[in-house]
Amino acid sequence: MENITNPKISIIIPIYKSEKFLHKCLDSIFNQDYENYEIVCVNDASPDNCEKIINNYLEKGCKIKYIKNSINKGAGESRNIGIEKACGEYIMFLDSDDWLENSALSKLSKYLDNFPNIDIISYLFYDVEPNKPKTLNKTVPEEIVNKKLDMTQNPEYFQYLGFGTTKLIKRNILVENNIKFNNDVCLEDLSYYFDLVPYIKDVVFTNEIIFCYRHVPKSRNTKSRKHIDYYTKNIKKAEEYISNYSLEQKSMFLKNLYQDLFLALYHAYGFFEISFSKFKNTLAEYINPEYIELNLEPYHVLLYKKICQKNLPSIYFRILFILKFYCPILFKIYKYFKK
Repeated sequence: MENITNPKISIIIPIYKSEKFLHKCLDSIFNQDYENYEIVCVNDASPDNCEKIINNYLEKGCKIKYIKNSINKGAGESRNIGIEKACGEYIMFLDSDDWLENSALSKLSKYLDNFPNIDIISYLFYDVEPNKPKTLNKTVPEEIVNKKLDMTQNPEYFQYLGFGTTKLIKRNILVENNIKFNNDVCLEDLSYYFDLVPYIKDVVFTNEIIFCYRHVPKSRNTKSRKHIDYYTKNIKKAEEYISNYSLEQKSMFLKNLYQDLFLALYHAYGFFEISFSKFKNTLAEYINPEYIELNLEPYHVLLYKKICQKNLPSIYFRILFILKFYCPILFKIYKYFKK
């Protein structure tokens, strides 16, 4: 890779405890058939061999901007540091255990050529889980693919924009408006997303699959109590921005947040982390009943109605919930004989 003084694309990679995956991540970039980019690696005081791996690339002459945090600052702050150091006209974020698909950057470059000065290019990705074939994370409606959309006139399409790592963003939007990731332990890109939304106008949605997202096994708290405050805070932030939208536009804008808040409450209740009253009252406060059938999956709508009617099982429900999570085979046996 040549020394790029005015790169078109800056790829920012926060790095922490990813020595098993970092080679694949970096090689997927160096093997691209497009060269007008830079890599900004921010080592977040990783205690493993990540620094040694990066130094090996540097010794080979690979052009990496390398920053090392003196203490662990979190993925959010590491991305902020990367933004400060980046020089590209556009920025993309890639986690150090993920990797780019072949020709990903040249595909994005063609969109930049076809839609000059676009604010954001949104793209797709594969989910990759251990011992499973990779699957497409989501799709985008055909009627909006490969078209420049004015999001101030089409806010209902924000639901397809995704959060942190699924878009190419004009760097000036982030720098001039001081948009940064926060340092929350989880969901650090959610608040960033809603800070970004008011400054977005022109967006192109593509059906290009740009990267692979590696699912690393996590604790069962992924959709649990510690996320509830983050979802409710950002629902309030989003509602301030969309106050003048129509009911349908509001509901579509908030769809993903409503789904995630419901699942967080559902899991927290199932794992005995919150009471039934906390479950019911939070739903009533943050999810407008008018939006429920528009935004929740049919099964969740049924659960929601049971909650409102005070028919949600308590101990029985929670035992089955925990059984389903920790012993899925036993749960399937139970469901089979129940039939």
